[in-house]
Amino acid sequence: MTGKEISEIIEQLAETLGMASSEIIPHYALWYRISSISYMIFGLMFFYSGLLFYKKVTKSEYDSEHFIPLLIIPFVLSFIGLWIFFANIGDLFGATGISIHRLILDLRCE
Repeated sequence: MTGKEISEIIEQLAETLGMASSEIIPHYALWYRISSISYMIFGLMFFYSGLLFYKKVTKSEYDSEHFIPLLIIPFVLSFIGLWIFFANIGDLFGATGISIHRLILDLRCE
């Protein structure tokens, strides 16, 4: 698909949506910002649940054979939460570039 074909499809999309073609990218970017913020909140919830589970495990008294497996769970939850959080920072700050890339892929039906 050439650049001319892509620009024609964007113009057709703009006509269908009833907006200027220059408004399409900001709407895509807004979607990626909202999506990344929601995933970052989800990651922080995982991280916080790991911290709460860690506090609960360390305050309670378990025998040593059950304590180590119970101590691994909060670290795994915290690691997953931080991973989700930091993986979406780029989506938050680079939403315009990602939205342009995804719009081209969507127009190509990929």
